[in-house]
Amino acid sequence: LEAATIQRKILSNLKSRKTNGVSESHRQLRHHPFKDKVGTRVMLTPQPGDGESDTFQILVGIIAGHDHSTDETDFVKDQVLILLEDAAEEVGDEKKSCSFWATVHLEGTLLTDIRPDAMEHAPSFCSRYKVDMHEYFQGSEAYDVCDSIISYLRSHPKSGPFMQPVDPIALGIPDYFQVIKNPMDISTLAKNLEAGKYSRIPPKSPDDVVEENDFDNHPVYKMAYGPFYDDLMLIFDNAVTYNTADSWIGSDALLLKKNTIRKIENSVTKATWNGQEKRKTTTSSTAKKSIYADEDSDLDMYEYESDQGDYDDDFGGGRKKSKKSKGG
Repeated sequence: LEAATIQRKILSNLKSRKTNGVSESHRQLRHHPFKDKVGTRVMLTPQPGDGESDTFQILVGIIAGHDHSTDETDFVKDQVLILLEDAAEEVGDEKKSCSFWATVHLEGTLLTDIRPDAMEHAPSFCSRYKVDMHEYFQGSEAYDVCDSIISYLRSHPKSGPFMQPVDPIALGIPDYFQVIKNPMDISTLAKNLEAGKYSRIPPKSPDDVVEENDFDNHPVYKMAYGPFYDDLMLIFDNAVTYNTADSWIGSDALLLKKNTIRKIENSVTKATWNGQEKRKTTTSSTAKKSIYADEDSDLDMYEYESDQGDYDDDFGGGRKKSKKSKGG
């Protein structure tokens, strides 16, 4: 909505004046790389120049408008207005967002000359950003696959110990954070996903060779097997590290890990397969394809192999819990 409001203001200004000395005839003759792209999400990857820090963050924003300008030699430059999605901050009772104009180069793939609308609300900007269409936003196929994994875990009967952060005091395990340096749980994983932590995935380098059937370049593959996957595995690995694999909670963690890996494999295989079908290409192999299921199978139909048996043992057989088996 905010992007649409900004765009309306730009159109209104264009009707009433010439912008930066560029005539309407120039505008009509020049094709803008971001024409018809207003409202599109983009990911901006820092490209530090000489002497710049390499600590700039990847930014996510929405194309809110575009224009042209001229320099002192009447050379026409393409300009684009970006509204940052995650740079808003609370100022009093209002939420102040940040937008900026930038000069467009290389057919819309590089931005320079970053000019924020309000410096007090702007993050620290790099001098140059590589522009890519953002394929990991909430509601995208890649995001939905990750969200479906979290939903699966939340509904699993053995996920209880892994749902919330471990409380060493309440559980009587004061040494937990001495053993586990990177704690993780399902609720934190979900919060990170919603906050966009797993959506900042750098695109492939221009020097990388992309094959026609390059499955690991598919957005679903890159998000499912990116930082999201690393944090997901931490949930189960931490439980095994602290409680040992022979404990009841370690056993549950290993079972959930195995099932979750299979579910991810199935989702990624299905997405990459469908992507290839849409491009009408043939494939001879799939990325990390599961040996347990083909792309049309319903993984939840087998909960899984020994799952039901383990469930009966753990919750009906009275297995003795170890002293440390207090949390994930």
